[in-house]
Amino acid sequence: MTARACDSCRRRKVKCDGSAVCANCRTSQLHCQYTIPSRKRGPKVSRTVPLHDAPPPATIHTPSPTTQTDNGESQLWPSPTTRQYHAEFGNSFALSGSSPGFAPGNMTQKAQAIRDDLLQLITSALTPVSALEAVNSCIDLYMQYTFPTAPSVHEPTLRASALSFFSSTNTADVFQGHTRLEEIQNLRAFALLIALCASVSSVMPESLLAYRQVLAKPCLDASREIMRSIEDFDIAQPNSTSIAVRLFHSNALEHITGDSTLCYYILGQATLLIRSMRLHDEEALKSHDAIEAQLLRSLFWQIYAADQASACLRNRPFFLHELLFDGELSVRPHGESIIPMVDPAKLWSGDVFEERMLIGFHFLPRLWSSAAKLLSGIRIYGKENLGADKTHLIQKYMGFLGILDRLPHWLQAANVIISRDDSEGTQFQKTAFWTQRCTILVTFQCLRLVILQQCVDCKVWDVMGLNDEALTLSMVKIGIVNDFLQTLDDIPFIYLQIKGEPTASILAGVQRIRRVGSVLLQILDNVTDEIIVMRAEHYFARILDILAKLDSKSSAVLAELKELNPARFESSRALGESTTFLDLLSHQPP
Repeated sequence: MTARACDSCRRRKVKCDGSAVCANCRTSQLHCQYTIPSRKRGPKVSRTVPLHDAPPPATIHTPSPTTQTDNGESQLWPSPTTRQYHAEFGNSFALSGSSPGFAPGNMTQKAQAIRDDLLQLITSALTPVSALEAVNSCIDLYMQYTFPTAPSVHEPTLRASALSFFSSTNTADVFQGHTRLEEIQNLRAFALLIALCASVSSVMPESLLAYRQVLAKPCLDASREIMRSIEDFDIAQPNSTSIAVRLFHSNALEHITGDSTLCYYILGQATLLIRSMRLHDEEALKSHDAIEAQLLRSLFWQIYAADQASACLRNRPFFLHELLFDGELSVRPHGESIIPMVDPAKLWSGDVFEERMLIGFHFLPRLWSSAAKLLSGIRIYGKENLGADKTHLIQKYMGFLGILDRLPHWLQAANVIISRDDSEGTQFQKTAFWTQRCTILVTFQCLRLVILQQCVDCKVWDVMGLNDEALTLSMVKIGIVNDFLQTLDDIPFIYLQIKGEPTASILAGVQRIRRVGSVLLQILDNVTDEIIVMRAEHYFARILDILAKLDSKSSAVLAELKELNPARFESSRALGESTTFLDLLSHQPP
């Protein structure tokens, strides 16, 4: 074993061979250097000595929320209980009855017990599948289906973490480090890994991950417990893991519990970290190494797109408006060169593939940002400037429509269809590009409807080249809905399933589909033309079919809506109850 690791391997917590240019740096195309001073090994008690660059123990550790004992006294940790597990999302992960008690400052001992219980739970529930195999399957699925539209992780580091934390041969204290700072880095790495597992297993259909329900809730609970123990430090000294973990928590919570309020709150924490780290400014990234800088860039653009989606759909407050930045929005899509994020050992890895994925990914923030600026302009015009020149709005609308004119050839339908003759690497790449194409097109068609409705509400129909004839507007809406459904028909169904449901995510396919359903209900409630009504009812039935087939919390409610007989539907329209249906479609059921 080498006596010293290079700077990059030390930061990433991976094994280094100690050569002049180590194998990891050669693979990742990083500058290999040994500038961080070696730390002397000493007795275990020396690890409690505070570092100059880290807060004292009392401020690093954040205890779990207090609970009340039977006599009304508060305690830091709930009494240990024997864990019982069933393969359902509703069951929580808890420390086993054999776990020792914890002093508030003993982070690594607590984390070790959480890890051991999680490992035992997964191993006992998934025999003969090992915990390491299950975790690596989650990483595989993330890299295949989620990474193309959310490049939030560095795959080699994730793989190394999985081997370190879930190898059956590793029974040592996996969180111990030479310093408290190293121990916190280990805790962060573990929290990120199992947060990813929770997010993936909460959204992937059973056809892709048969044991999804075994992993989702326990991994989420364990990751949140780890993050609570280091919350003060993590907020005071955030990094890319701080943001990515919160994104995964938000996504998993929405799917597992349906608690949109908590989901928004956690996403809001990630957004505030983006602001506090000034990630809108390219200069702020220069103090980070190449991999960390690229992760921070991708996370900024992902959350920026989600924030712009909130501005468009007006479903929650938004915080990343460019007027609020203390300077221009200058962060670039990538650094001076493409930093590999995919495991270089994989057949599909390579600079060309990763560069193309980045280009496809950045279509999403461009779409949302362009639509947000247009919709904001329309709302301001409708309130203050009726009768003024609308040329600037027309130009913004044409700019929005023109974004897809620049869709690159590898995202065109003909180039993403998988054939039997394709190699494994080619199939992986085409699947990744299919995922991007699905998200881009569904988002574009949904935004067309949102923009049209805003033009109608603000009486600026001519921005889209229309007039104020109600029949004309309804015909255009029906035409856009037809384009939207045609887009869904052209996409393999699996890509809709993996998009998920969270209203806080730019990836949420279900929310876009529900939005179109609400437009159809408005047409059915307000239009009398028989042909348009007939088409709207036909499209509405197709929307319900799609949503009922998707593995989402809204499926059961929407299936019940479809089972309403026509007479009931007509009478409810006559009584003015269509708003109830609209609410059911537009909002997440409890």
